Parts: sequence; C-alpha cells; structure tokens
Amino acid sequence: MRIMGTRLRAIARDTAGIVRGGGYTAPDGRRVHLADDGAHAVANTRLHLPEEDLAAARGDAEAGPGMPDLPPRSEVSGCGSSSGTCPRPS
Repeated sequence: MRIMGTRLRAIARDTAGIVRGGGYTAPDGRRVHLADDGAHAVANTRLHLPEEDLAAARGDAEAGPGMPDLPPRSEVSGCGSSSGTCPRPS
C-alpha cells in the first residue's frame, strides 16, 4: 500500500507542476501548451444544480467563440472501482 501512495503522490506532484508550468514536454520533444485551454475551460464552466431547469439555463449561457451548440451532457470518471469498470449513468 505504501508503494501505491508514493506513486500517487509522485503523479500528483507532476500534475501540479504541469498546471503551474502551463504545459509539458511530450516524449517526442514537442511542447504541449495547456494554459489557454485550461483558462477557456474555467471561464466556460457552469454549475447546474439538480433542481435547475437546464433548458432555461442553456438559454442564459453565452456561447463563446468556437463553442459548438451541443446538448448538455454529463460524464462519470475516476469512480474508484477496484475492478477497473465504472457503472454507466442511467
């Protein structure tokens, strides 16, 4: 268990460094820039509460440049299942 904790801490440390640095160097040597994409994601993130009417909320949201008019969706990731499979949302 200690090895896994050490490994996860190293991954977290690397991830934090990537975020602070605005990107990373890929194995092929090219620089992958994430700062602009991250800023765009933060600026265009919306919190929709369970009781909220999504159709009304969608009308209030302003689509930024390059944002397609797509229906709302949700994703489940990192569910923590030890089997490696996560239940699908119904």
